[in-house]
Amino acid sequence: MGRPINVKKYAGPINGSVTQLIAYANLSGTANVAVGLIQQKGSRKFHVETAAGAEAICSFVNAAPALCAVGQMSMVATLPSLVTFYVRKITNHWVYDWAGNRYSWTITAGNAIQAVLRQG
Repeated sequence: MGRPINVKKYAGPINGSVTQLIAYANLSGTANVAVGLIQQKGSRKFHVETAAGAEAICSFVNAAPALCAVGQMSMVATLPSLVTFYVRKITNHWVYDWAGNRYSWTITAGNAIQAVLRQG
């Protein structure tokens, strides 16, 4: 018969799909610096890198990018309707906001999500 479906993982409403993800972090005292994601360290923690090559481990916070303290990051997700929200958690198929809503996301050539994910 097969394995039962993991209801916690696969059930629940999907609130739409994300068309853009942009990550900002505070690596050394300067907030609002755009970063790329190098490696996922947990559902809310990433190894990130700036365009200048600075690297750090940062955790998601529910705050505007300019308000992030050292070691914190804010990822802004944009929906097709141009509504934006801060990301609480990200997995290989889902992005969650701080209210617990789930959105799908995929990487396709040329979309705005591809730029935030660095090959490392």
